[in-house]
Amino acid sequence: MALQFYEKVEILTCPEFPDRAGKFGYILGKSYVDEPHGNDPEPTEVLGYGVFFEDVEKVYSFGPHELRGTGEVAERSRFYPD
Repeated sequence: MALQFYEKVEILTCPEFPDRAGKFGYILGKSYVDEPHGNDPEPTEVLGYGVFFEDVEKVYSFGPHELRGTGEVAERSRFYPD
């Protein structure tokens, strides 16, 4: 199951950013295997997630297998002013 936007996630492992393993961040972006086309208006398979870390105020990219969702979803206003 795909993670939700603004969901808090734990970084399980990441050879590219080993210092982020065990840290928590929030989903602010998603990239998909295929773009929507034809009768399928929504892409389904997530290729990667953009995760924002408050401690460094930066977004890193992670594969789905590198993350564990916590089920906690923050309000959009936490990241973007209304």
